[in-house]
Amino acid sequence: MASDTLSAHLEVSDCRQRGGITVTNDGSELAGQNVAAVRFERYSVIAPERTAILHKGAATGYGELNRRAELTATRLADAGAGPSTLVAVALPRDPDLVATLCALLKLGAACLPLDPGIPAGRLREIMADASPDVLVTTRAVAPAFTGDGPVLFLDDAPPTCSAVLPWHSAGTASEIAYVLYPTTPDEKSENSVVSYRDMARYLDDPTAGIPARAEILRLVAPLLSGGRLVLDADETRPRPVTREAPRDMVEDVVAQVWCAVLGVDRVGVRDRFFDLGGKSLAAVQVVARLRKLLGVELPLRALFDAPTVEELAARVRAEQAGGQGVREEAALEPVDRSEPLPLSFAQQRLWFLDRLMPDRAFYTMCDAFRVRGGIDLGALRRALRMLVGRHETLRTAFVERDGVPYQLVGPADGPGARRVAAPTRVDLSLLEPAEREEAVRNLVAAEARTPFRPADGALLRVVVARLADDDHVLVVSTHHIVSDAWSVGVLVDELGQLYRECVTGDPAGLPSPAVQYADFAVWQRAWMAGPVQEEHLAYWKRALDGAPSVLRLPMDHPRPAVQSERGETVGFALSDALVAALEKLGREQGATLFMTLLGAFQVLLARHAGQEDIVVGVPAAGRTRTETEPLVGFFVNTLPLRAICAPGLSFRDLLDQVREAALGAFAHQDLPFEALVEALAPERDLGHNPLVQVTFQLLGTPAARPDLIGTEVERYPVQEAVSQFDLSLDIKRADDGSYRGILNYCPDLFDRRRMEVLVGHYLTLLGAAAADPGRPIGELPLSDGAERLRLLDGFGKRDAAYAGPGSVPERFAEVARTAPDARAVTCGATTLTFAELNDRVERLAQALLGAGVTRETPVAVRLPRSTDSVVALLAVMRAGGVYVPLDPDWPADRTACILDDTAASVVITRDLPALPGRLHVDPRRPAADGLVPAPRIDPDQAAYVIYTSGSTGAPKGVVVRHRSLNHLTSALQATFLGHDPYLAGADGVPPGDAKLRTTLTAPFTFDASMEQLSWMLAGHELFIVPEDVRRDPSALVRFVREHRIDVIDTTSSQLELLVSHGLLDGEWAPSMVMVGGETVSPSLWRTLRDQRRTRCFNLYGPTEATVDATCHDLSDPADVPVIGTPLPHTHVRVLDARLRPVPVGVAGEIYLGGTGLARGYLNRPALTAR
Repeated sequence: MASDTLSAHLEVSDCRQRGGITVTNDGSELAGQNVAAVRFERYSVIAPERTAILHKGAATGYGELNRRAELTATRLADAGAGPSTLVAVALPRDPDLVATLCALLKLGAACLPLDPGIPAGRLREIMADASPDVLVTTRAVAPAFTGDGPVLFLDDAPPTCSAVLPWHSAGTASEIAYVLYPTTPDEKSENSVVSYRDMARYLDDPTAGIPARAEILRLVAPLLSGGRLVLDADETRPRPVTREAPRDMVEDVVAQVWCAVLGVDRVGVRDRFFDLGGKSLAAVQVVARLRKLLGVELPLRALFDAPTVEELAARVRAEQAGGQGVREEAALEPVDRSEPLPLSFAQQRLWFLDRLMPDRAFYTMCDAFRVRGGIDLGALRRALRMLVGRHETLRTAFVERDGVPYQLVGPADGPGARRVAAPTRVDLSLLEPAEREEAVRNLVAAEARTPFRPADGALLRVVVARLADDDHVLVVSTHHIVSDAWSVGVLVDELGQLYRECVTGDPAGLPSPAVQYADFAVWQRAWMAGPVQEEHLAYWKRALDGAPSVLRLPMDHPRPAVQSERGETVGFALSDALVAALEKLGREQGATLFMTLLGAFQVLLARHAGQEDIVVGVPAAGRTRTETEPLVGFFVNTLPLRAICAPGLSFRDLLDQVREAALGAFAHQDLPFEALVEALAPERDLGHNPLVQVTFQLLGTPAARPDLIGTEVERYPVQEAVSQFDLSLDIKRADDGSYRGILNYCPDLFDRRRMEVLVGHYLTLLGAAAADPGRPIGELPLSDGAERLRLLDGFGKRDAAYAGPGSVPERFAEVARTAPDARAVTCGATTLTFAELNDRVERLAQALLGAGVTRETPVAVRLPRSTDSVVALLAVMRAGGVYVPLDPDWPADRTACILDDTAASVVITRDLPALPGRLHVDPRRPAADGLVPAPRIDPDQAAYVIYTSGSTGAPKGVVVRHRSLNHLTSALQATFLGHDPYLAGADGVPPGDAKLRTTLTAPFTFDASMEQLSWMLAGHELFIVPEDVRRDPSALVRFVREHRIDVIDTTSSQLELLVSHGLLDGEWAPSMVMVGGETVSPSLWRTLRDQRRTRCFNLYGPTEATVDATCHDLSDPADVPVIGTPLPHTHVRVLDARLRPVPVGVAGEIYLGGTGLARGYLNRPALTAR
């Protein structure tokens, strides 16, 4: 090239001319600015938060990138860079490189890109030949090749310099943007120059004459269209991408189908479908179109196994060569409208539900759009009339004849069509601006909650809300029986085109649909009568064999008898870095982003529900025939996708499982969900959906908007007012390419807080799976750092310093000293004051000491329910022995078993048969003369042994310490009464004040008896309920009323009976009711929760934790039974099978600790240690 030609673009030295530089795209001058810089700067202003660069998991937004580019441009300008200058750039592939390239766009300077990875000698040759005006590099790179010219080191701190450059470019389209050298001197190609005009062409046509070495442009190109640039950490230099054109007819057809489905201009034969943005839905469309165009029946899996044009075309040729044509089936064509038209299977289900629960907004689909600009209402009405004429579903009524539903298509000018074509106009312009916004929000919400009547024949509703002459909100609502998400896209697209036609008079040129939805319904019925139905049904039966019919997630409210329609949402964002990592993982596994997100969601549900077998419903478009693509109708079909989320399975293995399940499901998606439910016949329940209660979908393309000429249209948010499932997770791609999630849930089942926790766990799980996909899914974290800290450092833990007497006898003696004349215990006609009770306890303790009882000597007590039983219990502890209760009604072998296990040689009994080999002590026998000193009792000394019921195996003796029983007494007093004299943080109230009347209803051999006895240890009066009264609910209610009992503690089953006999009614009712030992039924829970004059508490705790560990006050409302929070002496942890804390809301196993923990199992050290 002659030197004067080059100098028209750039003043270059003779040595540059000798470099043999040629100019690409040597066309005529294009007037105007540096278009590339203008485009980049536009996005930095209108979308500063949008992610521009992803590098090593970190995101850089357009605003931040522009700021860095402006700073670099200012530093370069100070170094002499500007239009008609050449700047060498030697930087690693990172955001600084991109910021520098953008800075050069702003300056209008030419860039000489240098790869720091090529030999230093070659770098010096290029520098010497090109003689750049400025070099941009870093200290680490520069020593290899710097010359004598100005050098800008980006890793040096920027000096205080002139003001930041304005963001308007200084360059023009004709100036040179890039000077490109081959990396080795012996390459055949010449040096090349790319102008800013060439860059503009490249933006519109990526294959237009750009040299292969201009791959550097791909670092800038995404940023000039608002896109996102991903810089892979392991990529040290740009790699050229070439597209090879199709070489035969089959490849050409495949390529054309890909272009049509993916919305791209061209594809190369080695381009990968999923790298071009292909999703599962697009794959279904490709298979359907190839079926029609090439006459081959390809499974969906073929596109995953052969993801390039070249490979898929080979697969097509193999099918053709093997004679595998399209399966013979009924044609989808117009049918006679003179006969009644059947409903599709999906329509029939919705029609039945509407008849069962009429006038509900369960299936109202509502979309709203903010329209900036004037709306021609006349043109809108005409467009709607034309739209209704094109689509029969919009003027279809659903009628019943002899119990069978039919479709009745109304005429295009009938009453139903006229109602649809007459949009409702609401004028809000006279309101104040803030009032307008609130009014339009309420209007949209009301539309979403307004039901349709399928029999009316007008199932499209349009409302135009006018906020100002140039500001409107357009609300479009349909009934799901005639529409789905795809249909909404068809509606709004055609509405925009028809509106343009009505405004301008230019025909839209929309082809008339070849068939209508009613034709599809007839075809579907015929198809279902053929053999292919059995093939699909056989697949689904195998896939769902043994699957659970209900996903039992933890709920905050009991499930209603009839499924609720109320819905609320929690929104969240997926960072660009996270999406990029998930897409990378998917590519490695041959899976789509949909499959990766679904797999993680199924793991999340498994962890929260505590079950491995998870079935999630996935909506499929249901348009596997190309004739259905332009139709408005209810085609969507629910596919139940199953995953076995075994905790030891790696996420990679789980993703493989999800991939196979998804491919199989989409390959058999033509079987209507309703037919599957009918064939599997799960137990039906109006409270939940059959087979699936949770759904998931990924919407990979932004939601459609009507293109109304003369206006700017954006989507207006519609609050999800209904929920068709327990949970529905939708992940949607926004206009700016980012992904947002919307979790729709039923608030009659779940509280918002639980759903927010679920969303947080999902995001944490996604990040963990992307970072370490080889890790077992049971070990992937759900909690973030803050939640884990709460779980370990505060949740489930209530420490309280106890400063009272060390042993139970000491505590009792303190009460007897401070309130000697107060009544302590009553049984029948016998009442003992604390002084009287203390005297009897001391006398019997002396008798036991005289019989040889000493520290931790087991002493069995076998007495009927009486004051003697209480005396014996306290006397055993006073003598330092260990109390072992025996039931007089037990069989002899059980009694003998416990006596042998405890080695109890002393038995306190009266009027009962002698027990061979044991010393019997009568509780009322006077003690021998002479005082035997009682031993000092250590707080950690054993106080009693009570045996478990044996419901989970052989009965086990649980050894409980004095410290634990004393602390339980104080913890219960602090919890129920708000004070205890010995517990730090509680008001010190002397024992004996505010005395209550309490009952002992439990058998003495049950640990609940110790809890009930603790009231007496706190200074209250204890009434021992006689055995015959205890077993008769009516008699027990009379007992409570006659004795004015304040506190009653009982089991759930017994309390049910007492409540039914009027315990909480009438002139007297207990002031407090404690229930424990069993799960509380939902009906009893509601009864207790709604009490106003009786405070009710639900207690939980095993024998091994000294009776009670947690408590819930039912005045703090909860709709389902909960065990509450730890008592002051208890630590509670919920752990998984690997003994790790489970996140909030996740099922696990309860582990208890703290002062209340028993010493261990008697004679079972191995079991205690375990």
